[in-house]
Amino acid sequence: MIMLFSCAARTQKKLSREARRTNEKDGAEMVLVNEGKLELGGTREQIDALKNELVKNLSIKLPDNFGDDFMKQGKIFFVSDFYIYLYPVTNKQFAKFINETGYKTTAEKNGYAYVYDGKEAKKLDGANWAHPAGEFSSIKDILNHPVVHVSFNDAHEYAKWAGCELPTEAQCEKAARGAGSFEYPWGNSYENGKMNTGLGKQPYIDNSDGFDFTNPVDAFKNGASSYGVHEMAGNVWEWTSDWYAADAYKNMEEKNPTGPSRGEMKVIRGGSWFSHPGMCKSFVREKMSPSRYNNETGFRCVLNIK
Repeated sequence: MIMLFSCAARTQKKLSREARRTNEKDGAEMVLVNEGKLELGGTREQIDALKNELVKNLSIKLPDNFGDDFMKQGKIFFVSDFYIYLYPVTNKQFAKFINETGYKTTAEKNGYAYVYDGKEAKKLDGANWAHPAGEFSSIKDILNHPVVHVSFNDAHEYAKWAGCELPTEAQCEKAARGAGSFEYPWGNSYENGKMNTGLGKQPYIDNSDGFDFTNPVDAFKNGASSYGVHEMAGNVWEWTSDWYAADAYKNMEEKNPTGPSRGEMKVIRGGSWFSHPGMCKSFVREKMSPSRYNNETGFRCVLNIK
């Protein structure tokens, strides 16, 4: 059964635990991720294997400390029940937010955006969430694709409007790993046809998955985690609420862990259409300035239950 609700407050205290709910504000379907234990990060062996894969496939040299910031620290964390959007926020949903609030995104205020075109990032005047490939482009035919060119601040304002929050990186990793704590949402091995990624090197674009850039959020139905959450790997990187610190896992509280109280960068998760498949693994984390935006980063929301 899918229950309708209105997120009048960002934390709901008396919600019963239906498996799915729909947010009346934006029509987003949400799925319950049951409370449980989580060991954040990858093992030394997993990270070394990823590093070797990237070096071999991309012919690049990585620093000796690659992956140290997402290595397991021998700590067992506990994450409480939460609802998470089944899919990333779409252009259609974001348009509703803009129409109701009159909000101007960071890209709209700046008058430009950097657009990755498969070869390089180009600064395009007039590019923003509604014109993702430049001022003469449109979202008319991609309303069910994830919204892009949104800064952290834009995503945060949307979440507030929707009565929700942005997920912590612990919530992202738990939702992505599923009950089996997998490296990818569906298992421990990459499988073609389960997510939209790139090559991670020029020409970057890999349309063997059917898409040059973003894809409809429901395109890869067999790529969901065991919780039923889709698009946790590939398509777009997703903003989290956590500030980035290289040693964050060492210092996090064991119950409902969050990042440091302040910082310069925010954690993003999941990889994108532009990423090497290995960078879309459930334990990989990257960082980005909260004021930045591009056409490979979006977001989804969560509803915390206390």
